[in-house]
Amino acid sequence: MEEALDGALNIPDFNAQLNPVLKQAVAAVMAADSYEEADAALTALYPKLDNRALQDYLAQALFLSDLLGQHDAGKN
Repeated sequence: MEEALDGALNIPDFNAQLNPVLKQAVAAVMAADSYEEADAALTALYPKLDNRALQDYLAQALFLSDLLGQHDAGKN
């Protein structure tokens, strides 16, 4: 597990890369009145985004957040 965590933490500027993407995506979804509008807004924002690349990126983000949460919970 330590190896996986070390690998995840070695991603350069992880938060710097993720924050602008998330801010734009969240703003687009929050402005939508339906799933279809949210889908259209996200497609307009990222028309060339490879869905698989996004899935992999989000899986890494979720994995890292889970590991860090477990680590922090173990401190208490």
